[in-house]
Amino acid sequence: MNDKSHLLSKLNRLSSQKKKYLYVPFSEKDKVKGLGAYWDGNKKLWYCQDSKKELFTEWFEQKKKIYLESKYEQKDQVKALGCEWDKEIKAWYCFESNKEALKTFKRRKHLN
Repeated sequence: MNDKSHLLSKLNRLSSQKKKYLYVPFSEKDKVKGLGAYWDGNKKLWYCQDSKKELFTEWFEQKKKIYLESKYEQKDQVKALGCEWDKEIKAWYCFESNKEALKTFKRRKHLN
């Protein structure tokens, strides 16, 4: 089998497999990529093939954002802890799995 027919065969196999879309925080993108997830540029979402879904169960449901109380001067520290900026709400947030950020900063009560 030549390279071109091998590539076409692989593409046909991949396109026939069902996609399972994932909810991946930006800070975890390298982890899912390393496990074999793919990026759908049109939908702006990560996905895995249905046949490998057991590797990605922690990303099947969207995680709740936990908004943090922080001052502008702390933005570099918050970012360094893996938190992300919500442009609409104008506040830093993380997820329950980010224990270090949750120990360092208080939760914003009126947003959580």
